[in-house]
Parts: sequence; structure tokens; C-alpha cells
Amino acid sequence: MSERRCIFCGRLADTGSGALFRLPPDHRRVPDTVYRQYAQSRGIYDAVTMLPDVCGKGSPEFGEISCENGRPVLVTKTGRITDVLVCPSCHNELYRDTDDASVNTAVVFGDKGSGKTSLVLALANGCIARQFSSDSRYRYILNENICSAHDISEAAAMAAEGKAPADLREPVAIYRVSEASSDEKAVCDVLHDTSCGDTEDDLSVGVTLPFAADAGHYVYCMPVDRLAKAVISQSESEDMLVRRDLFRMVSAFRYSDCTPVLDIVVTKFDLAQKCGGAGGDIFNMRESEAGMKNYLFSAFPGIKEYEPFFSGIKLHTFTAAENAGEEGSSAEKLYAGLFG
Repeated sequence: MSERRCIFCGRLADTGSGALFRLPPDHRRVPDTVYRQYAQSRGIYDAVTMLPDVCGKGSPEFGEISCENGRPVLVTKTGRITDVLVCPSCHNELYRDTDDASVNTAVVFGDKGSGKTSLVLALANGCIARQFSSDSRYRYILNENICSAHDISEAAAMAAEGKAPADLREPVAIYRVSEASSDEKAVCDVLHDTSCGDTEDDLSVGVTLPFAADAGHYVYCMPVDRLAKAVISQSESEDMLVRRDLFRMVSAFRYSDCTPVLDIVVTKFDLAQKCGGAGGDIFNMRESEAGMKNYLFSAFPGIKEYEPFFSGIKLHTFTAAENAGEEGSSAEKLYAGLFG
């Protein structure tokens, strides 16, 4: 047995004696004291809400946990068998190949309209449309149990046309499965698209972003037109807004042992030359991370001051208005920059 990391909330779950399982649909429904304790400790229990069909050690239906092909299996007292592991924190399914060492998590932040969803869609669609060449040891598989490849591709096409796609309510999980000739183990890359209200205050951070606590990358979307205007205006109010965002990000991982990398992505980069003023200069700097950082730190000094709170700051440029399967696209470069 081992510990698995939930891709929905980021928590580790012991798949040994402490595991919870989703029971078969025909089981005898009885109050589950184990789930009640978990739910109350997480503040998610409501007396009027029916308890989900879960079973763990101490539950009335619990018999024993055995192991089948490396997968924990619950055998209930009535002889029912199930291998659907459930996260004790959020009660979503714990997927295979999601042990602590194999999950890479990136959380995408940014204001409304900053290109967060378009960015996630382009990265996911790139894995569907073309096997990114950033790591030839693996083949890429979108987890269809969480998000539909067809829906992702359709939404990515909308984003490429400049339309605003709907927020992604579930994480996007992309499995990199090693080829038969490789000794590399499978890896699960997880992208979370946060909505505008997810970092409004400390309470929202604590409730809606628990998965951010152990994320390796915080991706902060900065639209190119906003950067170009800030370079010219040197507005203190704009800098204060960025400081606010960074403070909320730091709040999201303050209880974690993992200090994330801050990946600042200048989005909508295809519009740079149309911005006028500093837009053309920024466009000419697209291949120079050092040059882009100078523009960024000049416009937003607060980013430089928050640098010590992160394990590093990387800068990327991105546009959704590209062919997802194009080799060397900004989506492919960003994916390689995040997950290697």
C-alpha cells in the first residue's frame, strides 16, 4: 500500500488501513460514522445532506482491505468488492498512478479575462492534437474520466478564435505513460483553472484552493495589453493590484512544505504589436526572458519584492491563437517549462 495524492484537492491519502472506498450501488445504505468524522473535520458536513456511499475502517460495512494487482480492494462484511478509492478530504476518486512522487500540479491564477482558461485548454489540446516533443520518453493521455477530449478540443478552438470559453470546473489531468522500452514511471500532470473569486480573501483560499498548498507551479496570467500600459503609465495602483494577487498566492501555500515556482505568463501575445506604445518593444523581446523580466519588474516592482517568497520566477509568453499541433508553439514551450 502507498500514499496517493488526490488531483482534486492535493491531499495525500493512505491507501492502507485508512483508505475510503466508494461502495457498489446496491449496498445496504447505513450511516457511515467514518465519513461523518472526515466531513465534520473538513467543515463540509451538513446535517440535511445525505451521506455519500463510502466505506472505511470503522464503518458498519467494513470487512477487510486486500491487494489485487497492486490496487487496494475493499471486501465488505456482506462480500461486496470494490476498488474505487475515495479521497477522505474531498471524496473524489483517487486515480491510479497518482502517488505522491508522480503528480505535478500547476495552478493558474489571474484576473477575469486574463486568459487562464484559454491557456489550460491550449496545453491540454496540444496533448490531444499532437504528442508534444518536449519529452519523447512518454505518450500523453488526457484522463477521460475527468474531462472529455472532444470538449477540450472544441473549447480550445473557441479560445483560438478569440471567444471566451467557459471556466473549467474540474482539473485537467494529463497522464504521461512511459513507453514499453522505457524504465520511466508514469507521471500525472494536473492543471487547475481557478475562477475569479478563488483568491478574493483568505477564507476563499482556504476553502476553494486546498490543492494549491502542494502545487509545484503557480502560473500567473498577465495580459500583454495590461503589461504594455503599465510600462508606460508606471501606475502605483496597478502595482498594488499585482501585490494583492501575489499576497493571496503566498497565502495559499503558507502551510505547505513545498514552495512553488512563480511562472508569469504574458498572455494574448499575438496582440502585442497592436497595443501601441511599449507593445512593439515587448513583442521584440519575446525570446528574451531577461529582457521581459526587466519590463515586468519595471512596471510592477511588487513582483520583485515578492520574489523571495517563491523558489524562483520564470517568464513565458503565450497565445491561444495558434495551431495546437504546431511544433515549437508557445503552448508546447510552456508545457515543457512547467513539467519538463
